[in-house]
Amino acid sequence: MAPGELCTTPGSSCPSKLTSAAAAQFELAQPPNDAISALVFAPESPSRLLVSSWDKNVYLYDTQASDAAEGQHGSLIRTIEHRAPVLDVCFGADDNEAFSAGMDRQVLKLDLTSGEQTVLSKHAAPVRRVVYSRKHGEYTPQHPITSPPEFPEPTVVVVYSNLA
Repeated sequence: MAPGELCTTPGSSCPSKLTSAAAAQFELAQPPNDAISALVFAPESPSRLLVSSWDKNVYLYDTQASDAAEGQHGSLIRTIEHRAPVLDVCFGADDNEAFSAGMDRQVLKLDLTSGEQTVLSKHAAPVRRVVYSRKHGEYTPQHPITSPPEFPEPTVVVVYSNLA
């Protein structure tokens, strides 16, 4: 394998540690003010990056936009404030819908175009993870899940945290 080439075939002659001298790194403009708890790229628009943070916000960036004068990459599209630290975030049915979960013990549906928040569920403990699946129906359990049941499309699955 040539230097800088990524290994995409499991079980092939991939080295155990991949390094790339040509790896792209850059700092986003207006980063979160506290630790990042999760980040995910949009499934249909790979330049859109969704970030959740302990600073009580969800951030949506366009990683292709840049400010050459400031030497920074990535344009902040929207910040959505929450009541408490946000532990996880995921995209929903499309790149304009997201779900968040956190220390406020809620699962929220986020409209990334308008910034509108809809409470999907409230829980007795902080919510550690939220996952969206197009294969299942919307589902928010009251207890931790080991394997999701079969439902019609789509699904939101939450996992509780031991944080209290």
